[in-house]
Formats: sequence, structure tokens, C-alpha cells
Amino acid sequence: MNEDLFATKYKDKLEPTYKGLIYEVFTMVLRGLSGTKLTSPGKFHSCQDGYAVKSSLKAEDGVLYPLEKSFFFLPKPPTLILYDEMAKYSKCKLEFSKCQRKDIGYVWQKYLVAKEEFGDEEVNCESSPEQAANFLFWFRLIHFR
Repeated sequence: MNEDLFATKYKDKLEPTYKGLIYEVFTMVLRGLSGTKLTSPGKFHSCQDGYAVKSSLKAEDGVLYPLEKSFFFLPKPPTLILYDEMAKYSKCKLEFSKCQRKDIGYVWQKYLVAKEEFGDEEVNCESSPEQAANFLFWFRLIHFR
């Protein structure tokens, strides 16, 4: 990009050069071009130093990202579960199998959205005992109404 185009069109939105990790630079450029807020992972870290836990939402397998004000479930379909919409949660199942893995489930009942639209959603988290304990500890820090 030439300097004239940068000075006239992008001076207030972008910097001339960026240094850092690829995903951080990409986020800064995308935020500058779009002008919108981008959601980043919260303070949660799994025992493998990741930002998500393996989980399933109904029949779909994916990963559950605990964010600052919501959960984000990937992949099909991407689902945003806001903390404000969660009126209560309950532990569904906690078992040890031969390979020492836990299957932890939570049920969120959404009272702010019509039942016909969402209904009750089950989220099952499969993880190691350390990761499950870390997730449960982090989850207790969320305040429900």
C-alpha cells in the first residue's frame, strides 16, 4: 500500500507497521479495518494451557470456549451462550471410566429466550480430571442472577 492511500484512508485506523505474534497482528488489523470489537478468550486456561475444553452440545461435538461474558461453542453450528441468559445450571453426570476420564455435563435453562427457539441445551465436557477440576473452579466464579 502506498503512503498516500494510507495517509488519506487508514491513518486513524491502522499503524504503518506491526510487530508481534501473527494472530495478535491479524486481530489488530481486523479491528482497525472493521471498527468493531473482537471477542478474545477469557482468563480460563486448561491443564494443557489451551483456551477451550472438548465438549458436545446436543449431538454435535466441538470445543467450548469460556469467554469473559459468555461461552462460545464451536463447530457446527457456532453457539454463543451468554451468562445473562443462564438462570441455573446443574451437574448431570460425573463418572470415572477405565481410562480415568471424566464426563461432565451441564444443563442450562434459558429463560430469556422462547422455549420453541432454544429449549434446554445440554453441554457435556470430556476432559482429564485436572482439566475438569480447573473448569469447575473457573465456572464457580461466574455469578448468576
